[in-house]
Amino acid sequence: SPTRRSSGLNLYGTNQAPSSGDIAEYAPGATSPSSTYNASQPEGVAVDRHGNIFVADTSYSGGVVNQYAQGVKNAIASCTVAGNAFGVAVDAHGDVFVSAELGDNGPGVVEFSGGLSSCNRTTLINFEYLYPMQPSLALDANDDLIFPFGPNVNVIDPPYSAVTRTVGSGLSSVSGVSLNKKNKLLFASDSGTNTVTVINYQTGANVKQLGLPYGISQANGVVDAPNAVY
Repeated sequence: SPTRRSSGLNLYGTNQAPSSGDIAEYAPGATSPSSTYNASQPEGVAVDRHGNIFVADTSYSGGVVNQYAQGVKNAIASCTVAGNAFGVAVDAHGDVFVSAELGDNGPGVVEFSGGLSSCNRTTLINFEYLYPMQPSLALDANDDLIFPFGPNVNVIDPPYSAVTRTVGSGLSSVSGVSLNKKNKLLFASDSGTNTVTVINYQTGANVKQLGLPYGISQANGVVDAPNAVY
């Protein structure tokens, strides 16, 4: 199913197919894409303040993270991730973070410091194989990573060696997270309960849960606008 992220006013959706996939870009109110970007098996999507698009791609020969320029179909940079890639986030300094299954080291997050020009990769944190990976990863204004894993929404402060805190409660299988522009509210989609939980990001407390009465029957990803872009 598609994973969606918004950047500024545009919406991006990943499409997977048996032999290849793509990323579709939608302008506000549009029902058809204004641009598409070539990929293999795209998962997470992030966009920086300059409009560069970053995609975690599980690929067929191993995970990669790709960078695209606005309106250019093919990637302008690509780096291997040493495992299946799922979520991606980029900070104001151009550092790129990717959540991935890192072989025998377990699920975790890697960083490409300064971007993808040199493919200089550092593993930041690892988890045990307790839950399936999800195509979601986010950053807040303090460069803290927001990494959903199983029933937990983990917040990981620099230097990203351990979980600092968790936010939200009563979650089952978090499939997507999105932080609003003011860093006040976090939205967590839960594929286990097919709900979206609104969380006070400062206190970590649940604010509201949205489910079937709000038209949500399958919760795989979540996005709000304007969301946090750095």
